[in-house]
Amino acid sequence: MCKVIGIDISKQTFDVCIRKERKLIHLIFENNLKGFKKFLKKMDLETDFVVIEASGPYYVSLASFLFESNVTVSVVNPLIIKRFSQMKFYRAKTDKKDARTIMEYGETEFLNLRVWNPESKEAHKLKQLHSAIELFAKQRSQSKNQLSSFTSSGLLDAVVKKCLEKDIKQLTNKCVSY
Repeated sequence: MCKVIGIDISKQTFDVCIRKERKLIHLIFENNLKGFKKFLKKMDLETDFVVIEASGPYYVSLASFLFESNVTVSVVNPLIIKRFSQMKFYRAKTDKKDARTIMEYGETEFLNLRVWNPESKEAHKLKQLHSAIELFAKQRSQSKNQLSSFTSSGLLDAVVKKCLEKDIKQLTNKCVSY
């Protein structure tokens, strides 16, 4: 019988919720190698199944560590957890409560959860490049809109114009160079 462990992760820490018999246990660990090792010591590698919410890039290190330690991990889209929480009419939003919600979702959807495998380094690199290019394009668009707005006001300062034009040129070069 598998035991589902729910994890809500952030930049500094990760909150863990485990059901032992009828009791819920809440633990907090540092989001670093030291915390990962402490968490691993609390687990039963034969029966524990970890469910983590895909919170930005914060889950990747822990999920990778657990994968390399032969722990079964499922990484779930935050929107799915949010909808599950809404369906349960949960109102409180704390890390402790989120870890419990993730655990409950894992218990409910256990048979439908996909086991997580790390991306290749190439795929990870491509995703980062894509995100960077999108950011540069967005910044360039904002700078162009700002320049247009200031220009249409008829009160465009020469220094501001020069700075915005320089930013637009640099951002265009960044987008093209990738």
